Amino acid sequence: MTKTAVPYLRLHLKDPDKHIGGLAYTAEIALAKLGEIDQIKKMGCELRSGNDRSQLRTLRKLEWVGGFSSIATLQSVLLNNAVNEKIIDRMSLRQRAVIVLAKISS
Repeated sequence: MTKTAVPYLRLHLKDPDKHIGGLAYTAEIALAKLGEIDQIKKMGCELRSGNDRSQLRTLRKLEWVGGFSSIATLQSVLLNNAVNEKIIDRMSLRQRAVIVLAKISS
């Protein structure tokens, strides 16, 4: 995929189908993978949102995006503090971030 796809992908960000695998969801991941800073920053905001569902979805997105931008975004939740130790479905956000980092680096 090249940067020529960016305008086409941006059109799909407005698609109402935002579920996992939907056009908007997939376009967001593709744009972040292409290095579009606004999408990477959006994922960072979602990760720090405090919303369990949003955080889990964002971890999945960052795993797909991979690379330095995902690692840099995940860095914020690696700190040992109460916010990052919040349990989401039997595991802390920080623990989940470590798992995603391991998958990215393998």
